[in-house]
Amino acid sequence: MKKLYTDSLQALGVRVFAVSTEQTDSSFRAFTAKNCSSQWITCADMRGVSAFRKEYDIIATPKVFVITQDYKIIAKNMPVDNLVGFIQFMDGLEAKDKNKQ
Repeated sequence: MKKLYTDSLQALGVRVFAVSTEQTDSSFRAFTAKNCSSQWITCADMRGVSAFRKEYDIIATPKVFVITQDYKIIAKNMPVDNLVGFIQFMDGLEAKDKNKQ
């Protein structure tokens, strides 16, 4: 994901919010340093107090969601290989809608 972000998604204006589901504090820091961009928002529920697994149907990871700027989920379980094409498609639809207005 980090390479895809650096190679393509960043230029498309995509922002990443990454949630760790299994790490301790020290392993979380090591994992994010190695696998995440410093431009991403990264977080973890170390104490297990959030109900995010149930609310967002997180049974297995990784799981990719595409969320609009107004925080609407428009894709769940998006394969990483399809992200760039999907984002470009959605940007094209948005541009088309703006031109109609």
